[in-house]
Amino acid sequence: MIKKENRILIILALLLIGIIIFVINKNKDNDVNSNNNTLSLTENKIEEFVEVLDDGTKVNTSTKLRETKTVEGLTVGNISFAYKNEKSQVIADVVNNTNSRTPLMEVTIILFDKNGKEISKMNGLIGKLEPGETTQLDMGTTADVSNAYDFIIVKK
Repeated sequence: MIKKENRILIILALLLIGIIIFVINKNKDNDVNSNNNTLSLTENKIEEFVEVLDDGTKVNTSTKLRETKTVEGLTVGNISFAYKNEKSQVIADVVNNTNSRTPLMEVTIILFDKNGKEISKMNGLIGKLEPGETTQLDMGTTADVSNAYDFIIVKK
């Protein structure tokens, strides 16, 4: 037969083990909730300038990104920016506002986040344009940069 003192020690040991298990599980739950909260905040930050369409296309909604830009006398406007099928695509109208025909021009679009940090570059070509003529610029990258805030366009 187990002595009374030993019974008390066994009960205390079991109680102590139970408390330890409870505290460990509670801390794990807090860590999971903390990680989930961090993940949610990160996802919200990433998606700040994005609207997701029914087909999964991410469309950029930044008004700054849609502002008209100018490079070498060419106006770049009517800009759309989307991410679908693992490709980010920029489509814009380009108008020759000069008084002469422009040559074939290599350009780079540099994308920035809301804090002004560069997040990506895309290279493209603008074909020869007569004065007043309009063409379309179509550039892409395989990176998901759908949450860009602003961009500049420069002659390469």
